[in-house]
Amino acid sequence: MRLHWYIISALLATVLITPHVTASAMTVEEAYMTLSHQRPIFNPSIAKMADDESLYLRQLFQIIDQAVRERVQTMAWLQSATANTEPPDQYNDLLSHLSALRPPHRLNAVHQLLREAIEEQRDVLREWRPLHGIAPHAMSMQHPLVQDSSRKLYQVYDEVLRLFPGEDQRNRQAFHDYFCCLDLL
Repeated sequence: MRLHWYIISALLATVLITPHVTASAMTVEEAYMTLSHQRPIFNPSIAKMADDESLYLRQLFQIIDQAVRERVQTMAWLQSATANTEPPDQYNDLLSHLSALRPPHRLNAVHQLLREAIEEQRDVLREWRPLHGIAPHAMSMQHPLVQDSSRKLYQVYDEVLRLFPGEDQRNRQAFHDYFCCLDLL
């Protein structure tokens, strides 16, 4: 019965934290394919961490999937010359879902750094909106927010590896892939 409630709570959390996606939006899988990458898969059934940490990371990675999709869609919009189109703008929803997650104590720093990295990505991508279709080369990856966001994502990855050194190689690869695909660099 305990496992039954665990599964129900996990499914409910998935429905509640996955941002609404319109029919015309790019799928998560398409976003990862755009990055020439397969969608990462964190497997909680082989995780060697506590159940609350595994559940939290699974929910966190669902938000990261949506953030990757948002980043890829926004970069595609910025580089397109399509007039009269609205830019993707789901970052505030993603950050709201992220804020609603309650990390286990050991993952507080991961949670905070990831939130800051996504906020910085949102801010730089919004700053670049006036360049839509005009000067994609002006979107410098040397921008301080791009660099800072990238640095924070590396810190998050390092911290997750430090916290979970005994994880299976497949989950360790998923950790790398989630944070790498989210990075603007």
